[in-house]
Amino acid sequence: MNNPESYVKYHRLQYRDNVRCLAENIGRFKWKTTGSQDVEKKVFHPLDVKTEEKSTGSKLDTPQNGNNQLDLGRPIRVLDVGSADGRFTSVELRKVLPPNCEITGCDKSKVMVDHANTHHAGNGVKFELVEIGKPNLPDHFIGVFDHIFAFFSYHWIPDQKTAFSQTYDMLTDGGDCLLLMAANSP
Repeated sequence: MNNPESYVKYHRLQYRDNVRCLAENIGRFKWKTTGSQDVEKKVFHPLDVKTEEKSTGSKLDTPQNGNNQLDLGRPIRVLDVGSADGRFTSVELRKVLPPNCEITGCDKSKVMVDHANTHHAGNGVKFELVEIGKPNLPDHFIGVFDHIFAFFSYHWIPDQKTAFSQTYDMLTDGGDCLLLMAANSP
């Protein structure tokens, strides 16, 4: 997609599904402290910004309640692959992550990256022109991301083997990812 205005106008269903996927899966991520010790499992829930009890009895902590400052000795680095116009990355993803995260969105479309940087960069969020699945992944992407997210972008990548290999290469040791993609289409 190379038209931010059309994307904004017609992506409502995808946006809804992205939020739902994020809400259902964010609690599966393992957040680390200095020394790679597991942090008590925290769920940063995108649909509720207040602390509450789930039916399972586990506590939902969101970045807004101040109880989830994690210390890696550096910011937590997050990548959103296929960030398009940048809104989902800077609004929905930003709101569920701890405040000490640096979020990078990447997309293969210069028009979309420019739009994202103009309208949605800031507050620890930036956007870069990078095409996953193509040779020559930027060196500054190798082994630096603690968490990678991709919502409805990987199924558009023709070279899946390279894309998944690069995803692995971009993660830090112990890093994890959440990929939402269409497995079948009529």
